[in-house]
Amino acid sequence: MLVCSQMSIFYLKTISLPQIYSMKRLLFSIFCLAFIMFSQAQIENVVLTLHLKNGDIITGTTEITQILFKTSYGNLNIPVGDVNSIKVGLQNSNFDKGRLLDLLDKLDNGNSKERDNAFDEIIKMNEGAIPFIKSYLQSSNKQNNNELSVQVLYEVMLAKYNVSKNYNLYDELLYNSKNTVEGTYDFEHIVLETSYGRIKIARTNIEQIDIKIKPKEGFSKDNTFKVFANRYISGNKEEGWLNTGILVKKGEEISINADGQVSLASLSGNKYTPDGGLNGAPGPTDKKITYGNLVFKISQNGTIKKAGDKIIYTADRTGIIFLSIHESVFNSANAGYYNANVRVKP
Repeated sequence: MLVCSQMSIFYLKTISLPQIYSMKRLLFSIFCLAFIMFSQAQIENVVLTLHLKNGDIITGTTEITQILFKTSYGNLNIPVGDVNSIKVGLQNSNFDKGRLLDLLDKLDNGNSKERDNAFDEIIKMNEGAIPFIKSYLQSSNKQNNNELSVQVLYEVMLAKYNVSKNYNLYDELLYNSKNTVEGTYDFEHIVLETSYGRIKIARTNIEQIDIKIKPKEGFSKDNTFKVFANRYISGNKEEGWLNTGILVKKGEEISINADGQVSLASLSGNKYTPDGGLNGAPGPTDKKITYGNLVFKISQNGTIKKAGDKIIYTADRTGIIFLSIHESVFNSANAGYYNANVRVKP
């Protein structure tokens, strides 16, 4: 190393100033080229899983490299690889709030023609009108028996945009697996490269965005899945187990975290949570498998084990991890799903 350093010093002393500038330009060009190639390599490995409001899930690669997230404290420009998920709130409201308030007053107090016109105009607004309509309802004590009331308008808007009554007003971003911030991820649509071609999905159709960095080779070790109750039931002999595609080797650590709620028609429509909780009550804390439990196994012929809402387990064999909901009888009228994050560590 000393010889190389001495030779470098000698070489620098013998070249001219213009040559130094030329070398700097060359090195800068090489750096830019390397940065572009590195960025492109990163782009190819970014995988988005979009959970849509209608229950569909679409997965594909994206060209997004940075997430610009606007908060009340300033803007965050986060590398996409550091972001775990984004729960999508309502679309930004770009309409005239004063006009909306005036229309709501006419819908609430106007004559028949004014109510009809106000209803027709509001219904054309984007989903950002929903929280203002809700606020108006909450501040009004008037009982309106008209067919076209503000209450009816609110319910129509929720249905039109497929928005839950428990909607989030702001986007919620989770990064570095532990930090959460509220704000706005401003986008109109997301373009994904999928096995079916390029697909464009509008923001208004998206409920949540999960972000993963796909390994350059081998199997994925970390992913989130929706375990649907009308399909993935352990008593369903046809396709009762969800193949995660995650390979675990004997001795590696499996971490499973789950939430959500399902309704099992085979059990009188009772509602369950991943820990086996029944109709809002928490589930048992022992290792015994109960109805509604999220369960897993390693390989198709593996032993069924309780995952519940959270488990860390050291694999006793090598194989693909499978997920299901414990119930001996399958009924296609079951509803809901569990969100299950599966991670494997060496």
